[in-house]
Amino acid sequence: SVPTVYFLMTEEDVRTAMASPLVSFGSDGVAVKPEGALVVNGTTLPPIPAGVRVGLAGVVRATAIAREELGRPAANTATLGAFARITRWVSREALLDVLPDYFEGEALGGNRRAVERGYREATLVTAPETAHAVS
Repeated sequence: SVPTVYFLMTEEDVRTAMASPLVSFGSDGVAVKPEGALVVNGTTLPPIPAGVRVGLAGVVRATAIAREELGRPAANTATLGAFARITRWVSREALLDVLPDYFEGEALGGNRRAVERGYREATLVTAPETAHAVS
């Protein structure tokens, strides 16, 4: 399988995210802004192409977490939990606080657990150019 990270966003979300100089959008390591953050859905980092400088890199088994907590491979909230832990750009508590705006009932409970597990199970890799397997 190929590790991926993707989110569905509104135009306002994109404008807000792009206001940060360290954020970029894409589906591979080449799309990472210099010194930006890379969160990989999987257990290993892909090879980082020569010349690409990643400031923060980490991995999380987001799809596996989603399957276990939600019963389907919707990795978004687990990935957000990992993003919070790896970057510290947003708090876990802030993510948990907004979930009721988007989910209710069992979906809310499952997504809360997914954020918590993504946060807990994310692994920060500090030298992405040399790290290939992360336990």
